[in-house]
Amino acid sequence: MPALLEPPSKEMLHLLRDLRICTLRDLKRCRPRVRRLAHDLPAFDSVWIDALVQARKLTSFQARIIESPQAKLLQVGPCLLVKQLGQSQTAETYLARRINGNERCVLKQSTVPLESKQVVDKKIKQLTTIGKSLAHPQVVIPHAFNWIENDKRLRPDRGTQSTAFASSNLFDGNQCLVTLSRVVTGISLTELLVRRGRFPSDIVAEIGRQLIAGLAVLEQFQHTHGAISLCNVRITPTGHAVMVDAGLVAATHSEFTRPINEAPERYDGIAPELIGTGRPPNISSDIYAIGCLLWQLLAGRPPFPTGDPLAKLAAHQTQRICDVRKWAPDTPEALANAIAAFTEPNVEKRPQSAIQLLERMGTPTRLGRGKLRKFYRLFQVSVPKSTSKPRVSRLSKTAAAALLLACICWGLFDSGARSTLLNLQSQLLGDTSAAPRETESAVTVVEQKPRTDEIPEPDAFGIVHLDPGTTYAAGSIRAVGDVIIHTKGPRAAEILVEDKPLSILATSVRINNVVIKQVSPTNDASPVLVEVQSHQLKLDGVNFSAAANIQDNERAFISWTSTGNSPSRDGYVQVKNVVFAGRGNAIHLKSCPARTSIENCLKSDDGGLIRVTPPTAGAQWQLAMSHLTLRKSGPMLTVNLPERQRLGYVFMQLDNSVLDFLSDTAMIDLVGTQHPSDWSWLKLDGEGSLTTATFQAATFTDPSDSGTVSREDIPNLGGIAASPFKFVGEIDGSPSNSEVDTRAVVGLTNNNGTSLAGPGIIASRLIR
Repeated sequence: MPALLEPPSKEMLHLLRDLRICTLRDLKRCRPRVRRLAHDLPAFDSVWIDALVQARKLTSFQARIIESPQAKLLQVGPCLLVKQLGQSQTAETYLARRINGNERCVLKQSTVPLESKQVVDKKIKQLTTIGKSLAHPQVVIPHAFNWIENDKRLRPDRGTQSTAFASSNLFDGNQCLVTLSRVVTGISLTELLVRRGRFPSDIVAEIGRQLIAGLAVLEQFQHTHGAISLCNVRITPTGHAVMVDAGLVAATHSEFTRPINEAPERYDGIAPELIGTGRPPNISSDIYAIGCLLWQLLAGRPPFPTGDPLAKLAAHQTQRICDVRKWAPDTPEALANAIAAFTEPNVEKRPQSAIQLLERMGTPTRLGRGKLRKFYRLFQVSVPKSTSKPRVSRLSKTAAAALLLACICWGLFDSGARSTLLNLQSQLLGDTSAAPRETESAVTVVEQKPRTDEIPEPDAFGIVHLDPGTTYAAGSIRAVGDVIIHTKGPRAAEILVEDKPLSILATSVRINNVVIKQVSPTNDASPVLVEVQSHQLKLDGVNFSAAANIQDNERAFISWTSTGNSPSRDGYVQVKNVVFAGRGNAIHLKSCPARTSIENCLKSDDGGLIRVTPPTAGAQWQLAMSHLTLRKSGPMLTVNLPERQRLGYVFMQLDNSVLDFLSDTAMIDLVGTQHPSDWSWLKLDGEGSLTTATFQAATFTDPSDSGTVSREDIPNLGGIAASPFKFVGEIDGSPSNSEVDTRAVVGLTNNNGTSLAGPGIIASRLIR
């Protein structure tokens, strides 16, 4: 060996050579580092090790082990351990590389009871056979295995560290199973949740879809994962959610055993039927684990956050996991219902097949992976500095003052210049009153349009932030996931609609605390103020105001079309605390959803509440309405009857509502060419609701017969009381005038004359 400055010891040189960690040339290159580190002291082996770490020839993990008596145990078969990835009571996971090359893999050492070795060996052979031939983006299965003696097993807790594992005798008398898997580049969900907190609902939905796809692959091979948790799921830069160590726990531990010094988070997704029963994990228990994982991503905490493992197990056995919307209110209903089904404690009521779930949810798509890829990139950049308003220098203020003074002086001496300045001011401020007038006859009144901003694009999480009191021009919004449009403060922002509507295309759409107004439409203006194409639609705290100069039967404040292939199965529309003021139908459902909810809404002036094409045979539509007020309006429901098709089931629940229709207007208007001879498809329960004495249940309108209208009687109609009532005031911009005067309604006063809470809107919850 060439002469070196204080060379490493012979034992160190032999170790580095046998493990093929570095060469003599690498040691020569580290000589300047050794000089800097050693100074006047001798260059001990520890100094050379530090130099090799700085030169990136050794990892900090390897350096720690080399300085311990377990240095030779860095080699496991043909692999060299590079760094430790994780550790539990029964297993350790390492990043490793081939000694004869740079190919990397994940090496896992697992403890197996001696009496179970034969059974586990058979299962592992089957599992690794599948792992050799399967290369699925959502699943990582071990592709090779071997058995080693426990005295040849690296125990990183010994020596420099003092942990709960160091004093246990778990390894004594047991066998060590070594498995190899492919490396997944990415970040575990555990780390992402710690760094970010709660995940957006569209990201959680995509993760769930990909995990179900991976579980379906395991089901095809008649295997299960057995240990789905945050630490075993990684998000890759390509937008894949990958389950690692698939099938390993199910193969090495055929039944769940009582925890001994095990971390509590290991049991955040343990299915109740596996606790104390001796049953092995299966697809249904994995679905339960996925449900708990998605719940935790949405809520930012586990379903049962106790630090005691036994208390956590008891909670899974005796309690039902609560609705995730208690902790994450913005969770879409479809996702919340799916998680509730996944975490059903009764195994017989829980989904049993991931393949069937995948058929219902749909396979992962390129758009979904793009959304997850974009989410992953948010963690690869530093947090941007907060933007603040630029400071205006004193010199700039002085220059502006001088310019203003010059303009004033100019105006005092030149009337023509004064007129020019006033005209310029009127153009900038949109005020025509400042312009000079030659004669009174030349004055024309022009309707002024307020200055508007362009509606902003959704941010990385699909949120469109509107500033309080600001006016925006309606535009088009397209997004892959969810879109939420809301005002950031208590004062609602305003969106102005002229000729083109506010158009939104997304998976789920929510609009909160916004005023949507139509101003100065032309003859070619769209009859719709807001067009939404989505899977779900939710309105809360919205005030619609339409222009009065458009006469169109297709006029609607908002129209909704489902993006799914089967909207009648899972589409959902929710309208809450909304005012519809002006002519036209309030809601046009171009697709019939499975459920529609209307709560505390006011519809005034000509035009109905809902226009819809009913579901066809085999489907149903549930319409729940409460605290609804219709004042001088058209029909509550306009049904476009399809030709030559059997109708599905329509159930309407009307609670605590007030129906005040225009003259000769029925509550339900059926439009079509085929008269419905059978009314069994329609049922309405109007408990606690009021209408006028001239109430008419339904009419049938035949457009092909000159719009002939005939009155109809509906047998499945009950609960609505025809009683005299009056409103507090006249129709104007104040919703409080459209509340019912409870003193004029029989039965809504106490014996002492005090008014009780009446039906209809609760005006205090509506915005003007």
